[in-house]
Amino acid sequence: MKYLISFDQRDEPFRSCLQDLREGIRSVCPVFDMKEMGMGERFVILIRLRKWMDEKQRDRIVWQVGKILTRYICDHLEPKWISKMIQSSHHYFTKQEIRQIQQQVLEQLETSAWECQQVIYRSRREKLEKQITGFLKENHHIALDGFVSFRLKAYRKTLMACVEEAIQAYRLKRQYHEFIELLRMFIESRPPKIGLVHVIHDNQQFHVLKSDGTPVLDKDLEPVFMEMADQTASQKDHLMSILLSMTPERIIIHTTCPDENVIKTLMQIFEGRVMTCDGCSQCQPSARPFLEDA
Repeated sequence: MKYLISFDQRDEPFRSCLQDLREGIRSVCPVFDMKEMGMGERFVILIRLRKWMDEKQRDRIVWQVGKILTRYICDHLEPKWISKMIQSSHHYFTKQEIRQIQQQVLEQLETSAWECQQVIYRSRREKLEKQITGFLKENHHIALDGFVSFRLKAYRKTLMACVEEAIQAYRLKRQYHEFIELLRMFIESRPPKIGLVHVIHDNQQFHVLKSDGTPVLDKDLEPVFMEMADQTASQKDHLMSILLSMTPERIIIHTTCPDENVIKTLMQIFEGRVMTCDGCSQCQPSARPFLEDA
């Protein structure tokens, strides 16, 4: 029994997989013949198995071939496809941005399960291996470029969906950083209206106190920020309106959840002005009665 693997002569990267292919087959079958030859514009690999091999041995060899071809598709072809997909649909990304989005897609692919025909696969590598080995069991000749073009349409469609999702996530992340930078510039352009405020974070509630322990009220805010505070039902937006209006020199956040997103955002906007405290002895005494009563 023999198997033929052919590919375009111009596909130089695939030649680097030949040694992996040979060693992979040898790991499950020490005795076999493998020849490589050029045929016009094609390069052909002929794998000849011994007649006495049983079906289990042949299946192990086919599985090894499928594994090597899958590795080539995922490690060599996928990055090129992803880069082209990004460039073809969004021409304005820089090379660095394309690499960042490409890396995000590849990381997502490596950590995601795949579903095909109501079967759940641990990864797209497992799905591809299953698809390639199934093809080789029925067809002993696989033209790699043709297989990729015509047998992996659903796979590439899913890949495109992953690219679009990564692009959307990248845009949101970029918009977030631009928004943070805009607020940071706004803060830096304004003189402080107060020296120190305490932000008390308790059970998803935020309270802002002056250094003497009295609460900052909406009437203390500038009109535009007072209007923003009145119109929002979000505790986080209300907190942001107060701090942007007061522009304090220093902010002490009393919290047991310093990794919460809103606190990280405050640290970015008020860079160098924020410190967190979980109730240590260095807290201003004026904040303690509030914490005890909460």
